[in-house]
Amino acid sequence: MPVMAWGRQLAVAMTPGDEAAFFAFLREGRDIAILRTPAPSPEAVRLDALPPPRGHGMEQFFLWNRAFPWDPRPAPTTDGAAWYLPGLGKAPVLEYVRDPLRRDARDRGRVSWARTPEADGAFEAGGIRYAYDVAEFERWYGTVVRWLRKTSTPLQGTKPPLHCLPEAARTYGLR
Repeated sequence: MPVMAWGRQLAVAMTPGDEAAFFAFLREGRDIAILRTPAPSPEAVRLDALPPPRGHGMEQFFLWNRAFPWDPRPAPTTDGAAWYLPGLGKAPVLEYVRDPLRRDARDRGRVSWARTPEADGAFEAGGIRYAYDVAEFERWYGTVVRWLRKTSTPLQGTKPPLHCLPEAARTYGLR
């Protein structure tokens, strides 16, 4: 599972019901595309079911607010077994990784925004050029993070704190 570096992230835990509320919030007045990579075909990169079903290969997604310009073009992996989206590090997407919803799990869920040092585009932030307005995207990212923090209960004893949405908080025994 690729990990995007250089960005900002919030550790989160969501059940399918929590995810439904999260995706409903994201779609309020916005055109949001849910993408996965790798995918078995170019058509399978974009997901229509919300929340996407849980299962093997369905732990990581990219949330694209289509108000930010980008032209995602799936490409085959080198072995031709799957399709991926090149250039995600400079794309206007949030990465969402599902939490396994187990106290003993080593990995945790997260919502993150990568700001990788890949130059190109019309907007600049910290000496790096992007093809989308980074300041405007940062405002949107802040709105998403504020909603997640307001809606969640932090699980103490984890570093960074795991923000559990309501049903996940019950799973972790917080409510």
